[in-house]
Amino acid sequence: MEKKESTANDGLCDLAVTSRFVSAHGQGHTQPAAHENGQGSAQQSNGNSSSPAVGVAINLGEANSAPGTNPEVAHAHKADVEAPEMPNVARQSEKVLTWMPSSQGLCMSSAPASAVRKQTQGTSFKNAPKAEEHKECAAAIILTPKQTYDHIVATGVAKTTLPLSKQVTQGVLAGFYISFSFMLCMTVGGQIPTIQANYPGIYNFILGSVGFPLGLTVIMVVGADLFTSSCMYMMTAWIEGRVATYYVLKNWFLSWWCNLAGCLIMAQLVVWAELFHGKESFPIFLAHKKTSYPFGATVVKGIICNWLVNLAVWMANSARDVTGKAVGVYLPVSAFVTLGTEHVIANQFELSLAKMLGSGMSLHTIIRDNWVPATIGNIIGGAFFVGTLYAGVYGTLYERMWLRCLQVYVWVLPRAVRERIHAARTAVYEKLFGWVDWDYITTAPADVIRETAGQDLNEDSPGPHDHAAIAKAGVSSAGGNSDNAGALDRKTGASTGAASQRGGVSRAGTSGLGRGGPARAISSMLVDAVRNPPMTPFEKQRTEAALGSDVV
Repeated sequence: MEKKESTANDGLCDLAVTSRFVSAHGQGHTQPAAHENGQGSAQQSNGNSSSPAVGVAINLGEANSAPGTNPEVAHAHKADVEAPEMPNVARQSEKVLTWMPSSQGLCMSSAPASAVRKQTQGTSFKNAPKAEEHKECAAAIILTPKQTYDHIVATGVAKTTLPLSKQVTQGVLAGFYISFSFMLCMTVGGQIPTIQANYPGIYNFILGSVGFPLGLTVIMVVGADLFTSSCMYMMTAWIEGRVATYYVLKNWFLSWWCNLAGCLIMAQLVVWAELFHGKESFPIFLAHKKTSYPFGATVVKGIICNWLVNLAVWMANSARDVTGKAVGVYLPVSAFVTLGTEHVIANQFELSLAKMLGSGMSLHTIIRDNWVPATIGNIIGGAFFVGTLYAGVYGTLYERMWLRCLQVYVWVLPRAVRERIHAARTAVYEKLFGWVDWDYITTAPADVIRETAGQDLNEDSPGPHDHAAIAKAGVSSAGGNSDNAGALDRKTGASTGAASQRGGVSRAGTSGLGRGGPARAISSMLVDAVRNPPMTPFEKQRTEAALGSDVV
């Protein structure tokens, strides 16, 4: 069969779609076509399966049919039948776009037709992901605590870059969402007076588990600026030195007042909608209950509340899907509502709604007895008990604290006072620990000294892992009992005290008998035994492979 020459319409490529029916075991059989007068036919048998798998292939090969032949039929033959006279090169260059099942659903792949046939004719479709894909899926589902902390710090920094209009809008939206959740919570809680009177524990659990997790879940998924979560976000960013104090205070101020605006708007909408018409008693009862506690008790309740809320925010940030965020929010949030703690933004909506419904409470009472202590407690619970403590665990808080202490020490105390303190500390140190051979303990191994100092050793000097030469040099150095020689060897990297490998002979263990008496010798040998225990087979293998087992 001869190949036709290309015509003026050669740029147009015919696309033929063929269906491949593969049995449940993937065994599809193609019968050869009988080519007569440039026309052929192909038949496929589907096997004995009642539920065949289907794949669709799009042939991009060049049209090669005789005159009078249907191009689609010819391309279909090319996709499914290997003509005996087709050259191998042509078969390899024939490209097919194929919809194939994979671990992530259907995906399109471009491959030679023979490769597609091999994939569809296997014993089974292997849809299980490989080990690397398992790791990628696990990484996509949840972040590690350190990664979550870094993400929270980055979120706090991002909050400072928002324009004022967007920050105000997000704050008002957060007030809306928290109002939605507390509205649902009061609707459910106000309709079960029998359970409230007879089973207060079950009543508190229902009140906490139904409704209130809705608001924070929506905030974590769609995005909004909630004051209580900003306490953690901004504190971690401030501790890491990423934002200035001005931006922290600005964000807290704006988010608090914008959340209040959203709660007031929603409370007025609820009044206009008459959602609590005839049921005003429960919101009013709850408002009087929240303003009846002492100032200190409300502060502590606010601490516990935002501690749990920010743990929920942390867990939601670690999850990468909506289900994980919802589960991470649900448990801590339902806990703080069940415990009866104080969330200042939720109280903004509840107390405002109760006042609009005729509670008779003055604004001064609401602010003094609830909003102010709840705000103080929420700031402490979110900024300190979550943000600051985890900045010490996963951030650089303790390093920064030590640096600041040193700076204060240098700035406050005069130089003469610092020198006297240093002299007294040195005297006490020498009295208590002067007998310890710190020079031997703290000297780096020979190979480390050569790499750091960049000094070239003589050809006769032992290598980094030449245990016999190092031990021999150590015995001679210890027998000579020469301090100057030991110091010189440490500088050049040939001293046994500096380069003794595990199992080698210690300079301090031998020379200490003559200089410091039995106590010094015993202590040096104990230190040497702790520092150089026998090597395990794995450590010997690492040493022989020149990977190094000595760690300073």
